[in-house]
Amino acid sequence: AELSKTMAGVFYGDISVNDEYLLISNYFDGAWDIYFDENPLSNLSFQDAAPAQEFTRDQRLLDKIDLTRLDYFGKRTKVIKHNVKSVRTQDPRRPALGLDNYSMADTLRIPRDFPWDNRPDSISVIPTPKPYRTKFALEYLWGGMAYSSSVGTVGNIELGLSDLMGNHGIGISLGVSGKLEQSNALLSYTYLKHRTDYGIGIYNFYDETIYRYVLPGQDEYERLREQESGVYFMARYPFSRYLRLEFDGRFYKAMQAWDYLYAQDVEEEDWTEDLSKSYDTVFAPGISLVHDNSLSGSTGPLLGWRAIYHIRKSFAQKENEYLTNYLDIRSYTLFNQRYSVALRLNGGISTGKNPDKFNLSGYYGVRALDEDLVGEKKLLTSMELRFPFFDYIAMAFPIPLVLGSIRGSAFADVGAVWDNTETFRGSREGVLEKVKFGYGFGPRMNLGYFVMKLDVAWLSDLSKISKPQYYLSLTSDF
Repeated sequence: AELSKTMAGVFYGDISVNDEYLLISNYFDGAWDIYFDENPLSNLSFQDAAPAQEFTRDQRLLDKIDLTRLDYFGKRTKVIKHNVKSVRTQDPRRPALGLDNYSMADTLRIPRDFPWDNRPDSISVIPTPKPYRTKFALEYLWGGMAYSSSVGTVGNIELGLSDLMGNHGIGISLGVSGKLEQSNALLSYTYLKHRTDYGIGIYNFYDETIYRYVLPGQDEYERLREQESGVYFMARYPFSRYLRLEFDGRFYKAMQAWDYLYAQDVEEEDWTEDLSKSYDTVFAPGISLVHDNSLSGSTGPLLGWRAIYHIRKSFAQKENEYLTNYLDIRSYTLFNQRYSVALRLNGGISTGKNPDKFNLSGYYGVRALDEDLVGEKKLLTSMELRFPFFDYIAMAFPIPLVLGSIRGSAFADVGAVWDNTETFRGSREGVLEKVKFGYGFGPRMNLGYFVMKLDVAWLSDLSKISKPQYYLSLTSDF
């Protein structure tokens, strides 16, 4: 109340077009007053402005300040004296259920004691400077999980630790799997003190690829299990804020095993394992050029562009030799304050005795696919229209729930993977064959720690449309 009496002034005013009337509002002594005047400009007097004068500085500002007094400031414990008295209040939004609600008293009436606000003269002990000690704390926690009616459930969790100065970083990445040896795991350390970053790590990667043989009566299946376990090192140098060069090398032991599921064992899923199994020792260096100046909204990038070109060559003791080139370009155009178009083009080619395999299914492929397609060559393009879907949803029954800023996306994906270019047929008589085309839409919402998306997609070969595929994921937009 005492504070409100000291606040006063003219906050709003307006004058008519013909300068005949003036209306102003004035706040004084806890109340508003309105004043009206006629011909406010009739009695004005004018005089010439004072000529410009050169400013001369008599002494430096810092000469008047005793900088030694700053030595008294340092880290101190904050002491808060709480007011334990509570005030019984009623929630106006729930009048029938708010009779037993209690809230703390006005926070402005709670006395607080902040020692760092004391004048330096009132502090008798000068803090003792100590050498910087590296202490790690959680910097980020990121996780993603997705479910598709065709692929199933996949997931991943990543967390990072760093020190206060940002000189060191520890990264941990874990994949979701039922068995330890079939899980993806990565532990890394990076040294970030200088412009060039350096890092080392250990990892275990596991992947399965299933091939189906269409036979009369009952199909049979072949499964390829691949595992990599090893160490890696990396270095990256930023040319600017948006452009950097990355180099890495992997030294690992590779395992490949082929299993077969005969027709009589399909119902029980009794695989005949290790029909063929091999091991190899591989060194695979790689180099990447990365550009990224994108700006993100609540669910993904909305403006700018990203690009990465990656090349990797392996040197193997036995058969795991390959040369892989990969390019990924993504563009984001914000044509309205809340509407954006996202374009993506990526492709790769792998050659050698044992080439890499590119996958076309999943969220980073054709989302409407209901099968797992792989190949030594890949080409994919996607387009998304990202728009506001629901600004605000409030539900009262069965539970009070408020949801806000739900965005939507309408997308189309076109892509293909193949091995032999000479036998590749994208379409035949107006019907798509190797080329896959899917489209769909879905909402997405930022839940703080992750983005939840539900996509409904249809696959079409330009002659018919498949049943819808549902893809629930917990990752941000590409």
